[in-house]
Amino acid sequence: MTKMKTISIILMLSLLVALFVSGCCTGGKALRGDKKDLDERLKTLEAKLGIQEDIEEIRRLQHIYGYYMDNNLNYRVVDLFSDKAVSAEMGGRGVYLGKAGIKTLFIDVHVGGVPDGPRYGMFTAFNQLQDVIDVAPDRKTAKGRFKAFLLLGIFKQYGAWQAGMYENEYVKENGKWLISKFVYKQIFTGQYGDFWNNPMWSAGPNTKFPPNQPSTPYHPFPENWVFPYHYPHPITGEKIPEFLPTTKYWCGPEPCKP
Repeated sequence: MTKMKTISIILMLSLLVALFVSGCCTGGKALRGDKKDLDERLKTLEAKLGIQEDIEEIRRLQHIYGYYMDNNLNYRVVDLFSDKAVSAEMGGRGVYLGKAGIKTLFIDVHVGGVPDGPRYGMFTAFNQLQDVIDVAPDRKTAKGRFKAFLLLGIFKQYGAWQAGMYENEYVKENGKWLISKFVYKQIFTGQYGDFWNNPMWSAGPNTKFPPNQPSTPYHPFPENWVFPYHYPHPITGEKIPEFLPTTKYWCGPEPCKP
């Protein structure tokens, strides 16, 4: 049983106890007279608890994605997507449409078609952090923003780190949450020890397995920009702009020429 489900049960039992005590202390008159109001309050509480359970399940789904990526379990990653998934986009590689395109991106493009499983001499850590998850009122769809901090290493060759952002969409099918749209953009990539002077760039489109659409614009270090938020400012309701840089070093999948 998850922590969230335990909390949900405790809250529901607490409410039922309160209603029982209220009815006992007033001969049942208060309970009968306020039944409609209490039913509405109970429905509201159930809805709020249900959304919190959804948030916890989506967070778990995204964390599982990170663990699978750690160990090169890309076929398992593809199974985290809905069969009706819209698209997946990874840095400058382009946009791949549908479940078939997503499989191409994660298996053929990302790892060159190798079987699932860790490989000797290769280390990766896909940390999934700082999540902001919003579930639709009908609890059928959701959007989530996660920050990634990645550690990458090839034995006796190089080590690198990378930070990036996910803005994903999710769908509930048969009671389970799945990824329906996947977008990952790098903030920076660089080798240990010389990152600030010589940042690395994202790989461009694969010529053997080309994307269905070009990458959406993004601006990794040394540029800086705001990867659009799916949610408004929580107090003012303002939609935060992208704050695009005035000087561009990055042109689609390739650095701009000086």
